[in-house]
Amino acid sequence: MKQIVRSYSLGLLTAAIILALVYFINNNNSEETTTLSTEEAIEQVENDGYFVYDEQREMVEEEPSAETEEPDEPTDPSEDNETAEEPETDSVTIVIEGGMGIIDILDLLEENELLDDQQAFLDYLEQNDLSRSIQAGEFEVSTTATPEEVADTVTGQTSE
Repeated sequence: MKQIVRSYSLGLLTAAIILALVYFINNNNSEETTTLSTEEAIEQVENDGYFVYDEQREMVEEEPSAETEEPDEPTDPSEDNETAEEPETDSVTIVIEGGMGIIDILDLLEENELLDDQQAFLDYLEQNDLSRSIQAGEFEVSTTATPEEVADTVTGQTSE
């Protein structure tokens, strides 16, 4: 019996030494990794298919869209007539391109007057596990559609 206990304890000691060596060898290698800047980390996370939402980034993306809207309006009188006809239509065609971020999609929906509150729409998508289900493509959405109907349309739940 004494021989068995000694063999067992020697095995445990050997396993502990091997695990300690592996831990310290791997720990030294982790110090060699480079730390990413905030922008690099955000880019890497977005490339992995996630979206990053923060108020500063939202503010930055809203400013250029406001600037691009202003020059478009007073350009051509024929375009003014076309935009005057748009509110009379019952639906709007939106195009969601592959690789668009959630903020870009929310801005697109708001520009087409399909959303009043971006944050409420985003919360609805997350609560119903739809934020990862938005499909790329061309969608026909009614101007009187509720946010839930818009979400169902852009996620492919229903077609309008």
